[in-house]
Amino acid sequence: MSYKIASYVSLIFFAMIGVLFFSSSFYLPASGQTIGPEYFPRLLSIILIIFCIISFITTTKKKDVKVEFANPRYIIFTVLLSIVFIGLWHMFGLFYVFAFVYMAILFYFYNQDKHSLKKAFKYIVIALGMAIFLYVLFERLLNFTIR
Repeated sequence: MSYKIASYVSLIFFAMIGVLFFSSSFYLPASGQTIGPEYFPRLLSIILIIFCIISFITTTKKKDVKVEFANPRYIIFTVLLSIVFIGLWHMFGLFYVFAFVYMAILFYFYNQDKHSLKKAFKYIVIALGMAIFLYVLFERLLNFTIR
């Protein structure tokens, strides 16, 4: 596949996600504070769109090369697991639980070294820490419940 075509397609895709997040942030509950629950998604979506535009411009200046996917099973597995994660989150509303499981599975799957119980425990601890960080950030600091 062409590097430029792959870059353009992915940049347009992520810019559209940024626009979608930005527009959906207007439906989040507003607070009387300057920085409320709607602030963080808007900021991230604007940054994402800006970086997509910058990358689009720099890609036009680069030389086109052929890109080979070394291991497409990683891409396919990640896409399928992401669909399952979003579906389960939508059906049951347990974002933090499913985010923890999602991250732990991805950490374990992407590990190139020999799998061991010690490494699996390490990935579970890291995924748990990230899920707790997300909980504290959204539920406690931004007072926003992810459903």
